[in-house]
Amino acid sequence: MKRWVHKIVILAQELTEKITTDWEKAEAISRWVSTNIRYDDQAANRNKGALQALQTRSGVCEDYAKLAVALARAAKILARVVYGYTDNGNNWPANGSFALRGFRHAWVEFHLEGRGWVPAEPTRSNVSAHYFGRLPHNLYIIQNYSNISLKGSHRGGRLSVAWTDSLE
Repeated sequence: MKRWVHKIVILAQELTEKITTDWEKAEAISRWVSTNIRYDDQAANRNKGALQALQTRSGVCEDYAKLAVALARAAKILARVVYGYTDNGNNWPANGSFALRGFRHAWVEFHLEGRGWVPAEPTRSNVSAHYFGRLPHNLYIIQNYSNISLKGSHRGGRLSVAWTDSLE
């Protein structure tokens, strides 16, 4: 395991050694993860974290996010995994209720001086569309930063939940 942790540190150095700003470093890390990890929701290593994603070069959204965060931290950039819900930008109904099953997702935020928390979406990025400093669309619900399931209990009356379509 130490050898793979060392590989994360070495890779972070390689990706950022000629870059001067943290913005550009974080973007390079996010771009590398998005183009070097293959999405595979059937992978035996899915949801196993940064080391497994680097070893196998495959995983799911949580693996992409955890590898990007590990590389950023190795490059001395504060970063965190964000857990929540999203779709591809057009599946959620405009109103009414719907189940969030199947919409769980993880992405990344980098804390960059002068800018605060900056989102990145390495899972949905590709060569032609890289989502750094923005998300692909505004249908993202941030649940937490600890991967704790959203739970609730309600009795009686109508329940309404609202959120804004912006990250602050």
